[in-house]
Amino acid sequence: MKEMYQKCDCVVMHAGPASMFDALNAKITPIIVPRYHDLNEHVNNHQVEFTKFLESRAFPIIAVYPDDSLEGALDDVRKGMAVKGYKSHQQKFCSDLENIIEQLVP
Repeated sequence: MKEMYQKCDCVVMHAGPASMFDALNAKITPIIVPRYHDLNEHVNNHQVEFTKFLESRAFPIIAVYPDDSLEGALDDVRKGMAVKGYKSHQQKFCSDLENIIEQLVP
């Protein structure tokens, strides 16, 4: 998948955290189309809730909801809306977690 990211400006995906963070880490704009329970796409609305949470925290994503236009989201990418300012904290998190485990397990 990482090789594919090198060939694109954006990726259209459901609201899966792993996929979204892979795109952000590759500096690719994720266009998030969350799946809905009331449309029988998923067992509940956790993807919608997650997407709205990301927007509330100013994550550099483009969300597409049922009343939105996917073409409009693609136009935003074409106009230069891109992943800016995203910095992964994965390495720090892993290092901190490793330190905690080392303290707990002699």
